[in-house]
Amino acid sequence: MGGANWGRGGSGALSGAASGATLGSVIPGLGTAIGGIGGGLLGGLSGLFGGGKGGGGDNTPASVARQNFGGGGGGGGKKGGPPKLPDLYGAAEAQGRSSQDAINAQTAANRPNISTPFANQQWQRGPDGQWNMSNSLAGGLGDASGAIQNQIARQAGTSIPTGEEGRRAASDAVYQQYQSRLDPQWNQREDALRSQLINQGLDPSSAASSRASGDFNRARNDAYGGAMRDAAVTGMGQQALNFQQDVQGRQLPFQQLQGLQGLTQMPGFNAAGAWQPTNYLGAGLGMGSLGAQQYQASQNKKGNTFGGLGQLGGAIATRGGKGGGGGGGAVDMTPVSV
Repeated sequence: MGGANWGRGGSGALSGAASGATLGSVIPGLGTAIGGIGGGLLGGLSGLFGGGKGGGGDNTPASVARQNFGGGGGGGGKKGGPPKLPDLYGAAEAQGRSSQDAINAQTAANRPNISTPFANQQWQRGPDGQWNMSNSLAGGLGDASGAIQNQIARQAGTSIPTGEEGRRAASDAVYQQYQSRLDPQWNQREDALRSQLINQGLDPSSAASSRASGDFNRARNDAYGGAMRDAAVTGMGQQALNFQQDVQGRQLPFQQLQGLQGLTQMPGFNAAGAWQPTNYLGAGLGMGSLGAQQYQASQNKKGNTFGGLGQLGGAIATRGGKGGGGGGGAVDMTPVSV
């Protein structure tokens, strides 16, 4: 800073030196020291900041890009003040949205549409954001599946036969078969017994004749009763068989449909990994730390500047305010080079 610079601020320097001399005359013994400090501050600042006005300049620190998260700049609310704090709440919300976006992207990547020779798999996202998957059989397999489902629907409205008709038919068939053999046999035995009783000369109403007839009838009833039991057992067996066959017949369409459903199994694929969200919160904290560091550096620079000005003002006052204790000495306006 050369002598010409001080020439432009000469009136300020003069006023500062005179003020220093006056202060020195008021307080004897400290004139030089106080004059140096006071005159240096007043005169030096007047010469430095132009024409004796002594105002402060704009030393606002450099703005930090995106210091205020979401669109803020670096500087503080007041000129030269500390920088604004980052919007950490906004950063946290933005990071939460980024995390959700990453999850949605990963989910969408793991919802591929797949086609095979037998079936197709399609994914669709509804208005509510929910994913829906649909599988369909390809070609004629789809038509076969529809026909089987129609068959199941028709059967659902009817009851399964109990097999009663089959039981009755089987019982009748077995009994008729027994009867076809027993009737001739017992008819012949009855005729033979009647002839025997007559030949013996027994009265049909006699006790001997009654006993012989009773034995015959019981034996004949046992034979026909056994035939009826066999017929009943056979009929119940046939009924159970018929019912089981009807149930299996009802289950057959379901088994066929299940077999077709197995064809809708899709081959595997390499699933997409987890996506990392943008670290907005960390960025906001980093910007806040950077702004604080820059502001501190600016404040340190200001402190060094004003310290230097104080020393410069003291030197000027020392030269211009000599003899201040005597009151009203002449001021030396010789330019000082620094």
